[in-house]
Amino acid sequence: MKRSYDLENLAAEGEEKSILSMDPLVSICCVTYDHDKFISDAIEGFLSQRTDFPVEVLIHDDASNDCTADIVRRYEAEHPKAIRAVYQTENQYSRGKKAFPVLFDMARGKYVAMCEGDDYWTDPLKLQKQVDFLERNPKFAVSGHLVRNADASGSLLTEQVFTGEGCPEVFGVRDVLVGTPLHTGSWVLRRNTLLRVLSTVLDVSRRLPAGDNPLLLLMLLEGKGYCFREFMGVYRIHSGGVYRSKSELLQRGYSLLFYYSLPSLLGKDLTDTIRVAVDERTRRAEHGLAYAIGHCSDLRDVLRLLRIMQTNALVPKGRVPAILSRVPFVTAHRLSSYLKAFTGQTLRGRTQQGD
Repeated sequence: MKRSYDLENLAAEGEEKSILSMDPLVSICCVTYDHDKFISDAIEGFLSQRTDFPVEVLIHDDASNDCTADIVRRYEAEHPKAIRAVYQTENQYSRGKKAFPVLFDMARGKYVAMCEGDDYWTDPLKLQKQVDFLERNPKFAVSGHLVRNADASGSLLTEQVFTGEGCPEVFGVRDVLVGTPLHTGSWVLRRNTLLRVLSTVLDVSRRLPAGDNPLLLLMLLEGKGYCFREFMGVYRIHSGGVYRSKSELLQRGYSLLFYYSLPSLLGKDLTDTIRVAVDERTRRAEHGLAYAIGHCSDLRDVLRLLRIMQTNALVPKGRVPAILSRVPFVTAHRLSSYLKAFTGQTLRGRTQQGD
């Protein structure tokens, strides 16, 4: 009969043999920054997991300015058999360094489960279900599930925009090209595959501002993805989120950088069918960025994004100037709309005065 591992009770009972002295089957990797209002929910979700295999919890605090590190330290002290944490003294994200790879190097599990500090899990059997599936199906590299969207207070949003419900049960590369099919906080990945794909494209992936789309794409080149049609976690959408806190301009720019990176990331795997899909999405992303530039009210944001793009070796030569060439037309169209509206208001005003 398999033993049941209850992280919370194991730590509380003080058993002689620590989970950390065993070989964990799963390494939970959590990156957090200024999440003092949220991090307890994330950690409680980890500790609530019920499995028949050992698990370790790895947390990376990226030099938070609030009380996040203190909260993590308290949990680490209370659950020393389950939790290990890294506390940065200088923010790594602002230096262009990503936190998850630090935890991937620390991980000892056969599988890696990901969750950022402002999201959380709601199903105590989440890991058991996903790992059981991957153990039975070696051709699958990734498993995930549906999530709910909540605000900063934890209340579910009326409009659920990113739940994974549009993701096929079995998904692949093409599904990623039209948008990440599953939220990062739902992923369980094969660690050996993860380390292998990162090592082959590490230089490329480091230059990308956002890493979830490229990482999932690379994993799917090694095996299929499976989506559980169950809601087992919550994606918290709030103003302090790393991606959501960026302007529309930067979001569109980072999206375009992802599509520009695909030829380098995919290499020989860039088939004709995939290339057509990439070209189509790239054109849409270029048009979207040009529109955002033409409507941006802060020139500093535009200059910052252009510096990122012009210094990024993944951007095809001449593509940034091509985007800029569209800006005058978009701006002219915008001014034309303003003039038409202003003229219409003036004429209506004169007509009313005449009456």
